[in-house]
Amino acid sequence: MLFTFSDLGIGAAITRAVARENESPQDAAVAEATVWRGWTVLAVAALAGVLLVGVVGMTVGWDTLLGIPEPHGAAANAATTGALCLFLAFLPVSSARRVLVGQGRSTLLALMGVIPPLVGLAVAAGLAVADTPAFAFALAPTVGMAAYDVACMAVASRRGAARDAWRRLGRRATRPALPTVRIGAVASSMLVLTVANAALIQGSRIVLAHRGDAAEPHRVLAGAAGCICRCGR
Repeated sequence: MLFTFSDLGIGAAITRAVARENESPQDAAVAEATVWRGWTVLAVAALAGVLLVGVVGMTVGWDTLLGIPEPHGAAANAATTGALCLFLAFLPVSSARRVLVGQGRSTLLALMGVIPPLVGLAVAAGLAVADTPAFAFALAPTVGMAAYDVACMAVASRRGAARDAWRRLGRRATRPALPTVRIGAVASSMLVLTVANAALIQGSRIVLAHRGDAAEPHRVLAGAAGCICRCGR
């Protein structure tokens, strides 16, 4: 939830370019170039992110940054490192969602939204049967989102700019040189908006984690339940 800006704002540029790909051959070429450039930038960002996450996990520890006390620190650090690395590894694939929006297939995208909870539930059930440590369940929603992104990519890459960019990636067809495109203007504005949104909405959770302790949520819930009961009377 903290990384709603993970696509670096590139998704907005991809959506706009793909939405215009049928207007002319030039627009089709620009759309392919935008998708290709977006994938390339996100792949580099994913690699850098995985390296950063690994370094933090091996040095400072994510449990320290997130305010998770002992004796849960080691398990929380391992689970957070694994979940973040998996999330970042699928970062380029996640742009397929924005391709589907540009293709005018938002309804299909919404219907495919059942994939993350279903896959996440299946993974969680498997972890429960295997009696894994509690923090390992952090991987369940991440695996669900990864499956969702792979499914979106499989659908989006069957037509238009995404199909052509995928063929270029796999070298299954000889493609002409791509035109030069600039995605920084659109991406930078979206990046600022999404970073600010994540900081405003999710940042308080990190503050509360550092100020409270493991029993704090139970005390808050107990207090809320007491207030509800009194109001009910």
